[in-house]
Amino acid sequence: MAEGIGAHPRSRAADLYTQFVTHGEATIQKLIDEQVSEELFIDYKRVTSDGENPRLEQADKENFARAVCGFANSEGGVIVWGVDCRNDPQRGDVPGTKHPIRNVKRFLSYLEGATSGCSLPPHDGVRHHAIESTGTKNGFVVTFVPKSMFAPHQCIVGKYKDRYYVRVGSNFEIAPHGLLAGMFGRQPVPNIFHLWGCGGKTTPQSWAPLVTWRPTSTPYVWLEITIRNHGVTVVRDVYVNSLLQIPGPNCRAEMSKRDPEFRFSESLGGWHLISQDQYRLAPAGMVAPFSLTLYLKPPFEVPLRYELSFGCAGSPVHRVVATVPPATIEQAYDAYIATHRSEEAGLELVKAVFALEGDQEYYRSVDF
Repeated sequence: MAEGIGAHPRSRAADLYTQFVTHGEATIQKLIDEQVSEELFIDYKRVTSDGENPRLEQADKENFARAVCGFANSEGGVIVWGVDCRNDPQRGDVPGTKHPIRNVKRFLSYLEGATSGCSLPPHDGVRHHAIESTGTKNGFVVTFVPKSMFAPHQCIVGKYKDRYYVRVGSNFEIAPHGLLAGMFGRQPVPNIFHLWGCGGKTTPQSWAPLVTWRPTSTPYVWLEITIRNHGVTVVRDVYVNSLLQIPGPNCRAEMSKRDPEFRFSESLGGWHLISQDQYRLAPAGMVAPFSLTLYLKPPFEVPLRYELSFGCAGSPVHRVVATVPPATIEQAYDAYIATHRSEEAGLELVKAVFALEGDQEYYRSVDF
C-alpha cells in the first residue's frame, strides 16, 4: 500500500516519512546537503542497475527484506531508495549522490509486491511513497517500516533467510539469543495512542434564551479525544487527564463526557476520567471519552495552554503539552471572522487555536 502512514502512533520514523511525503525531493536534497548519516531510523539504498531491469533484483530484494525485519523488530525506520551512501571514517555512513530510479512508479510496484514475502510473520504496516523528479518518470521511493507489535519477524529471503535482525546504530545486526528469548517470551505490552476529532463553528442566536452564559454569534472550537488500542492485547483501566488555561477573560470552556463507561471527576482547571472496572478495549478498538468546547471572544491576553495525559494498565503515561501565544489565536480568530465561516474555515480555526499541526493526528469530527 502506498502513501500515508495510516493508523499508526506517531514516532520518529513516522515523522520522517511524513516529511518525505510532504516535501518530496527537497527533503532528500536537504539530507544530502546536511550530510545526515544513516542512524537508528533511516537507511539509504542505491537500487541495482538504477531500476533499469523489469524486475526487483535479488540484491535489492534481500536488502529490502533485511531492512523490513530489522526496523520492525526495533523502533521502526525509513528506507530511502535511490541515494548512494558510503562509509566515511570521520562522519559515518553519510549520503552521497542521488541516483534516480528509472520508472520509479514501476519500482514502487515491485516493492509492494515483495513486501508480504519479506518476513515471517508478514509485516502489514509497511508503506511506500514514490517521489518523481520534476518533468520525468524517474525519481525515488521512500519506504516506511513501523515498529511491529507482532515481533519478532524472521527474514525469509535469500542469503538472510532464517535470521532475525534488529537495527543497531546504522546497521542491521543479527539479533542475539538473549534478545530473541525475551521477544518470544514476553507478555504483549498494551499500546494505545490518541487522535483528535475537531472542528469549529459559530454559536447560533437561538442558543441565547436557553443557555445564557454561552455567547451568541461567537466562534467556538471543539476537540474530541479518541483513544485507539494499537496493540495485540485487550486494554483495561483506560484513563485521561486534561488541563486547560483559556486565553482571555471572555472565553469559556466546557467539557462533555461522551462515554458512560468512564467515571468523571473535576479539579481546578482540569478534568479526569477513568474507565469502569469491567470496561475493556479490544485490539483496534477506539473510544472517545470526552470532548472539549472552547468559546472564543476577545481580548486574548494570555497563551492558551493545555496538557493531556493518558494511558492504561501496563502502559507508560503518554503526555501532550501545547502552548499557543495569544497573538496566534487573535490572528486565527480574525481570519475566521473575515470568512464565510464555512466548515473548512472552522477546521483551520481549531487547528491554529490548539496547534494541531506537526505530530498531532486529527480528523474532522461531527458537528457539536
